[in-house]
Amino acid sequence: MWSASFLLMRLGGAEFGALLTAFLRETVGKLCLVPLVLLRLLKNGYGAQLTTPSGQFLLLVTLNSAIPFTLFLLAVMAISTSLTSVL
Repeated sequence: MWSASFLLMRLGGAEFGALLTAFLRETVGKLCLVPLVLLRLLKNGYGAQLTTPSGQFLLLVTLNSAIPFTLFLLAVMAISTSLTSVL
């Protein structure tokens, strides 16, 4: 099961390219986590913080996850899938 994600990254990287595959992977992850974060903030009474802009933090989080995903996808396209599961 663990190696299936590496195989899908290799297939997706070959089909869509490394940047689009990394973007899609990151977007799906964010879409899964946003409802959990909103529920937790509302549960703890931090509803007022949802209206404040935090664009710099969002940019930092995006870059810190997008750059490694993109570089890893570029590596997946150059080496074998079994080797990427070891990395």
